[in-house]
Amino acid sequence: MSSRYNMPPYFDDFSEMKNYMKVLFKPGKAVQARELTQLQTIIQNQVEHMGRHLFKDGSLVLGGTQQITKNSTGISYLKLQPLDATGSPLLLSTVKPGMIVHRFIDYNKTKSGLTAKIISTTVAKGNDPATLFVVYSNQTALSNKFLGNESLVIIDPSVGTPNQYIVAVNTLDVSVDDKNISTGDTSTFTVSDGLYFYDGKYLQAPGGSLVLDKYSNVPTYKLGYMVKEGIATSISDPTLLDPAISSSNAGGSGADRQKFSLSLYKHGNGVSIPKTNPPGFFEIARIVKGNIEWQIQEALFTKIGDELAKRTFDESGNYVVEFPTMDLSNQAGLTAPSYTGTLSKTLAYVKGYRIETPPRKKGVV
Repeated sequence: MSSRYNMPPYFDDFSEMKNYMKVLFKPGKAVQARELTQLQTIIQNQVEHMGRHLFKDGSLVLGGTQQITKNSTGISYLKLQPLDATGSPLLLSTVKPGMIVHRFIDYNKTKSGLTAKIISTTVAKGNDPATLFVVYSNQTALSNKFLGNESLVIIDPSVGTPNQYIVAVNTLDVSVDDKNISTGDTSTFTVSDGLYFYDGKYLQAPGGSLVLDKYSNVPTYKLGYMVKEGIATSISDPTLLDPAISSSNAGGSGADRQKFSLSLYKHGNGVSIPKTNPPGFFEIARIVKGNIEWQIQEALFTKIGDELAKRTFDESGNYVVEFPTMDLSNQAGLTAPSYTGTLSKTLAYVKGYRIETPPRKKGVV
């Protein structure tokens, strides 16, 4: 392990090849800044070696529960026309998550009927129109989504009983073959906050949600976190100023902090799985055509895991715990039958390692 901070003003020239395990301070000798920094580097070096013995890079340690939503019970997209109801260019700057979409006619009458809660928005870009990502409510068999070329209003429920709407919008018109292209199912990935082992450190990840494909529920991506390392100073973070009010240095600047930032990231073009990863990325799930191909659900052990696998294989060999089954359902009819196959969960031990594949829906056969 070599320090990344062997530079002014930190001068951390730690080298593990010297096997220095303690910094031994002496009376009458000045304390160097690099000595205080190296105290932490020595400890971090020991923690890293233990961590690498236990965990693989990118291993989940705590938390990190995952969910992918790609059906009508999840988030839907709602494409909007470029002009609002008044004929002015559409502006979504005042539209925030949590606001509610109503049909204009329902809003004027009873403020009831089909509604949708806004999760996020995107502005028009390229060939993509301005889009709302919503979760529908008050659905019925006859009215489960907004229609094409329909007038809608967006209200802010936090105001209480609103006297007026935030903005009035129109959905995209129907297509040339009279299909509703303004709304449909999108695909999202959600993960709770968790603790991961990466690059010799235990890093807290904030969790959150990603829209995988705006207008599709069959995406293909590697999903994970992008890790960025930086330095925080009292300028970028004023909480680092000395809080000791009674001291002469109260409010003064002090030591900087090494900082790691983790952000959710989807890697790929949406069609095929990339073979390589960008620097600073570690994978926590893999989605292929809308199905979970792999996800990290527990710690990925290194040496200990290999030893346990060896023992399991020696005493039990290869075996299947849950055999896969295929469920075929007719999606058309007797005159033109077509079937969609759904493969059940599979669980097996191969060479002592646990192999699990989640349920997945196959294409039409």
